[in-house]
Amino acid sequence: MSDGEQSAIQRQDVEIVLHEYDSLRNEILSRANARLELLGLLSIAATLLGVSGFSEDWRWAYVVVIGFLILIGLWFYFGWAMKRCATRLRQIEEEVNAALGRTVLRWESDLPQNGLSSLIR
Repeated sequence: MSDGEQSAIQRQDVEIVLHEYDSLRNEILSRANARLELLGLLSIAATLLGVSGFSEDWRWAYVVVIGFLILIGLWFYFGWAMKRCATRLRQIEEEVNAALGRTVLRWESDLPQNGLSSLIR
């Protein structure tokens, strides 16, 4: 295999991985937007719970509490999915940077992997 053919194959490999990178970034952005929408729904559920009062109708309060718990579960699921995508993005950044021989992708690699941001994500 000639040097030109090997270079073309390497370019194709990098291009394919960059498509995956774009897809994962879009996935993270859509999950982040969904989490913001969940905040609105959590606010509504909390308001309904506060307005309904526990002494008047327990069934309504149960429905709101169950909905509240489901929304919190979705919040953590979306965070887990975002963290999983971010881990793969770091791997892709390393692969592409190694293939190109210089640092061109660095967004996820520069973010802290532990600390407060890991609780939010």
